[in-house]
Amino acid sequence: MNGRPWQAAALERFTIENADAPWPEHRCAPLSNPAAEREIDAILLGDLWPGVEEALRGTRFTALVGGDGDPAGAIEPLHRHLVTRALNVVIEDAKDPTPRTWRPWYCRFVIEASIDRYMVRRTTILSFPEDFEMAKLTRFLREPLMQGCPPSLSWYEGVDGPGAYNLELATGEGADWGLRGRTEAREAVRGTVAEHLEVIEAMDRLSENWRDAAAFNTLHRLATDANATY
Repeated sequence: MNGRPWQAAALERFTIENADAPWPEHRCAPLSNPAAEREIDAILLGDLWPGVEEALRGTRFTALVGGDGDPAGAIEPLHRHLVTRALNVVIEDAKDPTPRTWRPWYCRFVIEASIDRYMVRRTTILSFPEDFEMAKLTRFLREPLMQGCPPSLSWYEGVDGPGAYNLELATGEGADWGLRGRTEAREAVRGTVAEHLEVIEAMDRLSENWRDAAAFNTLHRLATDANATY
């Protein structure tokens, strides 16, 4: 840019893009170096996203990213002290294309990257019918291996159908680049996604017979392994 500081160009771009935004005198202007954004996007698309693809390969699941399925167009900025970019990934059942008002699970990953580290934040919601045994649900809440980031239980009042108990498991895993290289990070992403696919498959099996004790025990074990925090 002919020696022009990137900060000035970024501020000019922000001003133009937000010229018609309300309350302009009260807006914050997050600025980031376009060169740093390109470098981080290359990490997301070239090193971390392939881990998701590898985990999904050969399964019935697919990843929903952005409006058109293009991960490059779905990357979003996060306002942190270092330039940080993120990719939101929602797991879908490719063999169940019919819209459903209720599914017994929801699974999302937010893959973040900056120049110094990466992080995978995962959220899994498991939905149980109203008459499900509360003692089984509290096994998740009391699980000692998940007390570092404990599950939460809430009630969802159905609009077009019955209500459900929602068990939310929200955890994260990552590392500094100095501790874990990009190849290792890619494998870690693959392993994280694969573990959670096993959880939602176990949830599907349990939903076929909510009283199946063996199916519940399998779900509890897999969910604990995938979300263990100390």
